[in-house]
Amino acid sequence: MSFKDLLIGNPKLMSAALFGAGFAVATLLFRYRLRSRAGMLLQGASRSNSADNRGDFENEAMTVSEEYKMVLVVRMDLKMGKGKVAAQCAHAAVGAVEKSSYENMTALKQWQRHAQPKVVLKVNDEESLLNLVKVTG
Repeated sequence: MSFKDLLIGNPKLMSAALFGAGFAVATLLFRYRLRSRAGMLLQGASRSNSADNRGDFENEAMTVSEEYKMVLVVRMDLKMGKGKVAAQCAHAAVGAVEKSSYENMTALKQWQRHAQPKVVLKVNDEESLLNLVKVTG
């Protein structure tokens, strides 16, 4: 009897194996994230202590002193289903991050360092959306 047959014949064992595999993957991702964050902290510390880069680092910190949030606005008059709205918001979020990576990497990194906050708003129609754009500048 192969391991595959054993798992298929025993649902509890299959659940335990899948849970264990998921837990292992989550642990590896968590460790990877900790290592990459620690590396970024060490890199940032060495960068700020370097005499050559000190001015650049301080200027970068000064330019990005405000809080950034990604704001997604959904027009309710378009009559899209929840799945379609979610897909369109995902496309918009990815597009915004890609555009920011070209136009303002400093702001993007600041947003990423602070848990990547996102807010989703709804407006009734296009006119409300345009008014919101005017108000926010």
